[in-house]
Amino acid sequence: MKLFLDIHDTLLLESFKEVMTQIETYSLVQTEDEAEIILTDQGKDYSNPKICVVDTSAPLNFDLLLQSIQKKMTASLVTFSHFLYNPRLRHLHNEVSQKLTLLTEKEGALLLYFLKYKGEEVSRETLIKDVWGYKEGVDSHTLETHIYRLRQKIEEDPKSPEILITTPGGYTLQP
Repeated sequence: MKLFLDIHDTLLLESFKEVMTQIETYSLVQTEDEAEIILTDQGKDYSNPKICVVDTSAPLNFDLLLQSIQKKMTASLVTFSHFLYNPRLRHLHNEVSQKLTLLTEKEGALLLYFLKYKGEEVSRETLIKDVWGYKEGVDSHTLETHIYRLRQKIEEDPKSPEILITTPGGYTLQP
């Protein structure tokens, strides 16, 4: 199948490339009747890697393709306080300062755990067990170090936290 582009389609194709640069790896698999865009992350497939399937037996509508991709990409975004978090990319967007911060893998896992129990106290032991996979009774400063680093990224004043609070039994992410 040959794809003929006019000027409008060429501009949309450039927008498509811009959207796709936000994804680490992608491929376009095309058969006679359809094409699908598949996302991968450092060689690992996502649980549902297909973004969209496009009927290639008819002219390709790049507007609809872009809308489909952007909708799928924003479906997993999580909001808290004045932040928008993309767990797939581990991008933390401060909606006040417009600053974009990349979280480490463990910071992202820790934040997702807090978001799952937003407003509830989570014990240190539970975090060590569920986020790190350590057995009970392990004495490590890794949790405090990661809490410190996460606060550097989400708190206006990390010395006086207002979002990720230390409680007598652990930590609470404010709703």
